[in-house]
Amino acid sequence: MSGFTLAGTVCGYGTASPYGAHTTGFESRWRPELGRAVADGAVGGASNMLPPRCKLAVIGAGWGGVYTAWRLAIDTDTIRASDVCVFEANGRVGGRVFSVHDLPHFGDLAIDVGGYRFQESQRLPADLVFGALKLPTACYDYGCQSQCEGPQNCYILRDTYGNNAGYASVVERMLSDLEAGGATVWFGATLVSVEQPSSAYSGAAPNSTVLRFADGRAGVLADRVVLNLPANAIQRLDRSSVLFTDSPAPTVRVY
Repeated sequence: MSGFTLAGTVCGYGTASPYGAHTTGFESRWRPELGRAVADGAVGGASNMLPPRCKLAVIGAGWGGVYTAWRLAIDTDTIRASDVCVFEANGRVGGRVFSVHDLPHFGDLAIDVGGYRFQESQRLPADLVFGALKLPTACYDYGCQSQCEGPQNCYILRDTYGNNAGYASVVERMLSDLEAGGATVWFGATLVSVEQPSSAYSGAAPNSTVLRFADGRAGVLADRVVLNLPANAIQRLDRSSVLFTDSPAPTVRVY
């Protein structure tokens, strides 16, 4: 069987590299041999080398980080998708949105164990789902009676057969668009520090940073960084990170 790694540790069977460049598929599927749900692209066939440099590094493949990358590279063509790297510490995408496929006794249904619906007044998901991505939806309430947490409708995502597609399908779609444009997604990459580049990094852009990950490999030079991390993950970063020092501020955005 193929191995699987999370945060630099072999957790499955056989051997695998600590970092996984996505190969195919972002849907999270229940893996009986692992006892957890893992994205298709995080299992087997992974490269063990991180990129030496990224023009835009997004840390965290949740809604905020993925949307930022998608908006810049796909929706507005502000940057090239091939200049984008997305790093995710876990073996799945979506953050607090977690849609699981292939659970025992549920057939091909997607089960949401995190966020699962959006209100029509929530402009970001509504405009994205209805407008830019044009994903199929259905009213959460029977008959679309506009009584979902106020006088409005809530919606869930549907597949082509009318079944629940999973709320994470929005994130998965954006990542697929990014990958098709040349972006790379890395699973099992746990950020431990954000540093100013030393003299060893020749040609570093102004305000660039060096990202270091859990296994101690050579750092990734990043021209721009978006940290889409929960507060506890930021607090676990090395205290010498530029976020916690009086060093000149690099170009880092925290969401």
